[in-house]
Amino acid sequence: MQILTYLASPYSHEDYAVETHRFTKVCQAAAHFIGQGLIVFSPISMSHPIHENSPDLDGSWETWSRQDYTFLDFSTQVYVLTMDGWKDSIGVTAEIEYAWGKGIPIYLVASDTYEVSDVEYLPEDAF
Repeated sequence: MQILTYLASPYSHEDYAVETHRFTKVCQAAAHFIGQGLIVFSPISMSHPIHENSPDLDGSWETWSRQDYTFLDFSTQVYVLTMDGWKDSIGVTAEIEYAWGKGIPIYLVASDTYEVSDVEYLPEDAF
């Protein structure tokens, strides 16, 4: 069975420069893992350009959650890029909870080195 890695990361911010920085960082992380031979789906890498070219499309989590949950259903593991804002992100929190509820393993990834944690991450409310 092929492993499909879902790469979760924070995105939304009141400062557009922060959103753009987050987009760039997650694209770099996705490229790193693809270069290692992983099959990666990065929702921010897909949705940011779509949103940029569709000004009438709402950029809220409500708009994108249906897309993301569907891709999570096909994923066999989740990597969470732990850049600034990941713990406060509505989307990342929801993706972690959804994946955990489906029994999909979740691993934290250092945003500067792309080192993947050795131990599966469990949400705080899992205990």
